[in-house]
Amino acid sequence: MISKIICKTLFTGEDIQNNKCVIIEDGKIKEVVDNLADININDGNENYECNFLMPGLIDAHVHITGYSEKYLGTNPYKYVENFIKILVSRGITSVRDMGNSIEAVEYAKKWGEVNYNIDIVYSGPILDSIPLTWASSRIISGEDDIDLTISKLKQEGIDFIKVYKNITLQNLKEITKCATKKGLKVAIDSPYIPTELQIEEGVYSIEHISNLFANYAKRNQTENIVLGLNDKEYVNKIIEILKKHGTYCCPTLLTVERLLNPDLMLKDDSVDFMIPIMPYHKYIKQMQNKIGGFLGKKYMYDALGIDEKQLKKYRMEDVIQKLEKLLVKLVDNDINILIGTDSPNPTITPGFSLHKEMELWNRAGVPEIDILRTVTAKNSVVINDTVGFIKKDMKANLLLLNSNPLRNINNIQDIKGVFVAGKFVDNIDIKL
Repeated sequence: MISKIICKTLFTGEDIQNNKCVIIEDGKIKEVVDNLADININDGNENYECNFLMPGLIDAHVHITGYSEKYLGTNPYKYVENFIKILVSRGITSVRDMGNSIEAVEYAKKWGEVNYNIDIVYSGPILDSIPLTWASSRIISGEDDIDLTISKLKQEGIDFIKVYKNITLQNLKEITKCATKKGLKVAIDSPYIPTELQIEEGVYSIEHISNLFANYAKRNQTENIVLGLNDKEYVNKIIEILKKHGTYCCPTLLTVERLLNPDLMLKDDSVDFMIPIMPYHKYIKQMQNKIGGFLGKKYMYDALGIDEKQLKKYRMEDVIQKLEKLLVKLVDNDINILIGTDSPNPTITPGFSLHKEMELWNRAGVPEIDILRTVTAKNSVVINDTVGFIKKDMKANLLLLNSNPLRNINNIQDIKGVFVAGKFVDNIDIKL
């Protein structure tokens, strides 16, 4: 079956074109036609029209994870299905999974093949040392564990290595060396190894803008961020090192800001869609009224390990503004930037959170065109070379919009439909 999409404005992942027709066949883009006069829309094929057409969105930092409160004997991976459904409903057609069980990702891929065939690249279990934070981790006790662990992960089909908080600098050296020999890149989330040393050891991407201040003042993470942001010489040095090594940074600004100011979680308007994935969000929803917020706030802060006195001491609103200015500085200095969300952290709803991350970037001062290029073409470097662009022979992952996001970035939410590998989707049943 051939499908044709006629659009007033086409964003290819690189540039803007007007009055185009994109032809899809066998799940791929067959061609982009310039002359609309030559298009027969009554030829018996599937034809669509939209105001704005662009590549499907790419979230460069998610975890397709969750849990169920259903009784034993029901589908243990229903949350995976809901996660993918919500992603697609919001125009996300490719993701980089930054830490998960092999089984969950295998289920996501197999289920996706017959439902919504999104692109998933993944690290599988993250490498960490005791005490662990996440169940889906492989324990690195010393250098002797590294080669065997990475070899096994590669045999299990992972695409890259994810290093987590308790890995030492010496073990990071061995991990990057071993991974490189096996053709695997290394992403890292570490607030403890100094940022410049992470970069010099050859990591491919640093996750979270907060980790650009890793161990800056040898204090807790909040104080490292606050004090580091005020050190212009340090910030310029990190930017210089990032640029020299070509290291990527995935800021996850929305997640970082909400951990610095958890009250923002209680204002989120997509919590309903988190309940089928992380059911504890039903309690966050209850906290969104005045009485619930008063009674539940202390519990929320304790659960997140947040020191409320410290947040008040450092005026988090000012810290957040400085982080946003740093993001703009990274973009202006042509640092390799990815856009991702760290969904499903508390209130970081799949799909919806990527739209909000884009909104934050724009509020900070990043132009709409740069945001669209990042969430498609630039993010594609961590997925594969068949996505992120609209051109001949690319996978037909497409987002059809009623309104132009170049005029207002929030128009990214005005979705008419989505193509996933050539399959048109305009109505997804999400069980809330």
